[in-house]
Amino acid sequence: MSSKRFQEFTNTTVIPTKKQNRKLKKLVKYAKTHSPRIAKLYETIGDEFTLQDLPVTNKQLIMQDFDNWTTASDFTLNELKAFTSNPNNAGEKFKRKYSVCKTSGSTGNPFFMAYNPIESEFMAKHMNACMNSTALLYGPSVFLFPISQHMISICSIKKSQRKYPLIKNSLILQESTVSTQEIIDRLNEIQPAILVTYTSSAELLAGEQIKGTLHLNLKAISVGGETISAKTRDYIQDAFQCKVRSIYACTEASGIAVECKCNHLHLHNTGLILEPVDEYNNPVPVGQTAYKLLVTVLYQKTVPLIRYELHDRVTVHNTPCPCGNKSPWLEVEGRSAIAPFIFKTKTGEVSIFLLALLFTVEAIDAVRRIQVVLHGYDRFECRIDFMEGADETSTFEKVKNIFARCFEQNNIDNVQIYLSDQKPQIDLKTGKFVKAYQIL
Repeated sequence: MSSKRFQEFTNTTVIPTKKQNRKLKKLVKYAKTHSPRIAKLYETIGDEFTLQDLPVTNKQLIMQDFDNWTTASDFTLNELKAFTSNPNNAGEKFKRKYSVCKTSGSTGNPFFMAYNPIESEFMAKHMNACMNSTALLYGPSVFLFPISQHMISICSIKKSQRKYPLIKNSLILQESTVSTQEIIDRLNEIQPAILVTYTSSAELLAGEQIKGTLHLNLKAISVGGETISAKTRDYIQDAFQCKVRSIYACTEASGIAVECKCNHLHLHNTGLILEPVDEYNNPVPVGQTAYKLLVTVLYQKTVPLIRYELHDRVTVHNTPCPCGNKSPWLEVEGRSAIAPFIFKTKTGEVSIFLLALLFTVEAIDAVRRIQVVLHGYDRFECRIDFMEGADETSTFEKVKNIFARCFEQNNIDNVQIYLSDQKPQIDLKTGKFVKAYQIL
């Protein structure tokens, strides 16, 4: 695959390909003609422009005036909300035309997407490529997700099932929010060859495989939705004795990157323009970690997304990959949009982003995974999944010292840091694992 199919990443800007530029100009022209809100936002944008001339957009901006942002006149945001409020509608057609997806809202209010049939075909194509759903020769593929949610993965699988009814026994959706025992029983009954799920779900099932309650002979596992560490990957691979492949996708941009045999996430969707930027939307050089991504979805006209913020911390690499794939590859650290913790001090409130600290803690050999919960402003709960044989007392002291130093540097002196008797937990509604959250 030639890297010329994708935009060029430089230290000062991002340069779309000629084909991407042509599609961008058509998209902007269409959006200005059919979206009142975009027409107003782009009123100073003429026919000749560069990508960087266009304003940055985000979820808040679009949701404030969603009905005027969309280019469709046959539905409203309230109708989308009503449709997605019914779990039975997940993956079904809206108004007999649109595929509808909704973000989990794990970092704030949910965002809604509606795809017309052409857009839906693009979306499903790139999602299915990410989720390995074409590997039917291996045997059944199980997709373990909260299937009552209007997720892009559920939508794409149900679309494939509608289009090819005979594959329903090969592409199997399994609800992930039921009890662990029910999931174990169902997987043991199906005996899938491929498992597609969140990283945290795969890790939980790895523990059951090791214990012997689960006995699967998997050919491959695809994980996404959450960052996977090298430690977690090794744990899951050792448990199932098969390759774990990470995927990078999101509701707004569909499938973005697929992991190769060298564990590098290569871009595979030429319908996207990605811009790694800092907090102020300035380009971030290749090889340095960006605070967020700006994504332009060239095939999405119903709900246009142009220079749209994705709060993922990524690093773009142009260095050759031993796998032979010449497209750029990404390292994805996780969400920069994890809400900051708010502490109260003698001089006022202090906000702290803990993402970097959590990565530091997870680098400790004895820690497999950590989840932190701030109760109120002063009780800091650490839920730690320790490695087998770890000295939990001394390991927690190391963890505690990392957070304590951070608090001391920020003049926060009234916080109780304690080890929880609970292990890190998955959110039962979204099926995702949230590393840090505050309960006020």
